Amino acid sequence: MKKRTFNAITYNLFILSLLFSITFNAAAFAYEYSLNELYEIALKNSEKIKISEEELGVSKTGKDKAVAAFLPTVTAYGQYYRYNKAKYNGLDFMNYSLSFPIQPERTLIGGVKLEETISLGGAQFSRLDISKQMIEKSGFELYTAKETFLFDVASWYFNVLKAKKSVTVAQANADRLTSYKNSAESKLKAGEITKTALLRAKAELSGALAELLKAQNDLSVKTSALARNIGINNDFAIADYTTSQKTNETEIETILSACKTAETACLVDTAMTERAEVKAAMSTLEMTKKQISYVKSAFLPSVTLEGLYQRRDDSPSTSDTMPTETMYGAVMLSFPIFEGGLRYAEVSEAIHKKNQSELALLDLKKSLENDVEASYYTFLTLKKTLTYFKEQLDYASENYYAVTRQFNAGLATSLDVIDANNLLTLSEKQYSDAYYDLTLSTLKLKRSTGLFLKSIPTKRTD
Repeated sequence: MKKRTFNAITYNLFILSLLFSITFNAAAFAYEYSLNELYEIALKNSEKIKISEEELGVSKTGKDKAVAAFLPTVTAYGQYYRYNKAKYNGLDFMNYSLSFPIQPERTLIGGVKLEETISLGGAQFSRLDISKQMIEKSGFELYTAKETFLFDVASWYFNVLKAKKSVTVAQANADRLTSYKNSAESKLKAGEITKTALLRAKAELSGALAELLKAQNDLSVKTSALARNIGINNDFAIADYTTSQKTNETEIETILSACKTAETACLVDTAMTERAEVKAAMSTLEMTKKQISYVKSAFLPSVTLEGLYQRRDDSPSTSDTMPTETMYGAVMLSFPIFEGGLRYAEVSEAIHKKNQSELALLDLKKSLENDVEASYYTFLTLKKTLTYFKEQLDYASENYYAVTRQFNAGLATSLDVIDANNLLTLSEKQYSDAYYDLTLSTLKLKRSTGLFLKSIPTKRTD
């Protein structure tokens, strides 16, 4: 009974594994996206990037509004009056009765008014400067949004590659254990091993098939997450990373070759020069400084220039002296004397915001310094670790095939084969993970130094 149950479980696991294999083999016929193609799709579909693009558009309209403050406003107006009746003023002159209208029945007034207000404190110029800084800041923030999101795409991409490699490793493990089980069955029939060795082989195979299913499920989850996050709706496959590890390392060595200081200090200096976050924070600081000048301009008077042309038409015409046409020009000087301390409060607020911007810039530089150093040391560690994992994989592979030959010759036990296989499976998994982690770490280091987006040959990164 136990044997039939065990065989049923093994059979079901094998069938499920076969179904997953068929599914992913079918996916192989779908279009394969490279990492650069995924970048293009992400830039096209990302809502976060579109939000930043709209924010840049808002900033540009802010400049248009600032320019409009330099131009005069022209207003055309019209007024129509309808009275209940016309009124007349009677007059007797030499036995003649005369009447003159003093209130018309209808009055139509129309005119054009031009008005321009100029701040003697230069408020218009300060506002224009602020709007230009805002555009610059929004541009840097858009660049940061693109760089951040594309690095997330790279992270999701390498997670999928690691999951694919895990499936390959798990499949190879299952294949080796299947061969080992078959060999154990033959040896059991020949009386060379005991039944416990075969049971152990079947148990290991069942565990391997279960791990294979878990790896395939993990690949499905991570592939779906990648598709959902960047907006792919059709069936697709992921092409392996085409840029060699040496190419990425060469780019980093090129950065370091120009250094005249310690490596970490040089990378930090590069980050302070290249990172869009720093540039955006500096733009914010400049805006807050100009905001102080803007609010201080309220302490100085403003001059208003005004011109008017007006025409009046009464029906019937009245006897008053109201001219039918009016035209004038005026200059008015206004100076606010007391506003309840509002201007002083606004200046104080602007100064505090400027201080906040200075502190935020200093804090950002510290955070970026930690980020660069962590990325660099992670890169160095993974680079050395990969060498050891490669050696471990070579030794484990050679050991497994040697032990297998010994087992077939009756010179090794089943436990020796299982132990060698487990070591080989672990070595394959550790090496593949370390390889992709190292590749991603090179991109992370370029991201930390602000050179990541510049290294991507896409059409929409600018």
